[in-house]
Amino acid sequence: MMADLVHADKDRVVAYGLYSAAISAASVLAGLLAAVVGGIDLLLLFVIDAVPLLTTGPAARLDPFRAMALGFVLLGAGFAFNGLADSLSGFILATVVWSLGDILLLGRAHALIAAIGPAPARGRYMAAYGVTWGIAAVVSPPLGTQLISSIGVTCTWASFSVAALLLGVAHLIVGKLTFTQSRIGLNSQPLGA
Repeated sequence: MMADLVHADKDRVVAYGLYSAAISAASVLAGLLAAVVGGIDLLLLFVIDAVPLLTTGPAARLDPFRAMALGFVLLGAGFAFNGLADSLSGFILATVVWSLGDILLLGRAHALIAAIGPAPARGRYMAAYGVTWGIAAVVSPPLGTQLISSIGVTCTWASFSVAALLLGVAHLIVGKLTFTQSRIGLNSQPLGA
């Protein structure tokens, strides 16, 4: 069970790493200066201010699996917008959309990993989850640039978008079939509440 979750999340982590490698190449290929990418990343700091909006209110009342599925939909939409972007405003829109999805995902992923692990093994579960980020940091830059050079910018981002949408569907299936909220100690309360 843990291996399945870590494996599924590894795919998400690789997608994030691919984003960081591919956004630079896509921006330059769209005719933007490489320095603009730093400005787009700076935008993330402002988007993070939206965290309270997505961690309270209606989004907070979603069960973790539905919230993560919504996060993947937003992530996939942002990735699709990256594939279509040909201007700074297009990349900014894409960054805002996928960042909102990211906000829905990251905190819940950590809480879910901690919740499914038996108390004595939670450290190992979190370590396995953390290792996926290290693997992605190594694999993603060459993979992202190879994808862009072989299938092009639009197809690369379309692939990322489809992968994110499939991960969203997978979280709905896992949430419905494998886990019950009472089994892992999660309910419709916001995680961490």
